[in-house]
Amino acid sequence: MTNDRLRSRIINEKERATIETETVHTTTIDAYCKSQNITALDFLLLDVEGYEYNALLGMSETLKNGGPLDIIYEISHPGSDNFVLAQKIHSLLSGYGYSFYIIDDVSDPVYMNSDTQTHITLIPVSTHTYEHYRTHKYFNVYATKRSTADVASFCSVITQAD
Repeated sequence: MTNDRLRSRIINEKERATIETETVHTTTIDAYCKSQNITALDFLLLDVEGYEYNALLGMSETLKNGGPLDIIYEISHPGSDNFVLAQKIHSLLSGYGYSFYIIDDVSDPVYMNSDTQTHITLIPVSTHTYEHYRTHKYFNVYATKRSTADVASFCSVITQAD
């Protein structure tokens, strides 16, 4: 892991030789929940620089026990192998009853500074939706066990997937 004082990020082996690094200890979400006596999660936000699938694999017991109602995760650099990971995450979580929406916040930077009264637009996910967002530097996915009507009650949902 590297830390440039503004942010940290996970690096690959080739970068390790040229960048000052810092070793960090990690644990799985299941192990952390067990050590802290956490029996249920309501919400999970994952932004682990392309390791979202691995993090989700590390919470298999939590997912088997009902998992969080809502999960938001980032797909970084989707034009690369992370596009395949986006599909693997989709496949994994859909097996636990999640439905998926792209959070349409990357096309309009105003969302990043919006107040709490602003509704965020969600786009139901299909293969074509992922393909469209593949050209973005990153995009965020909202996976939920909520009904479409419940989701629509707190944000704008585009009703027809492309």
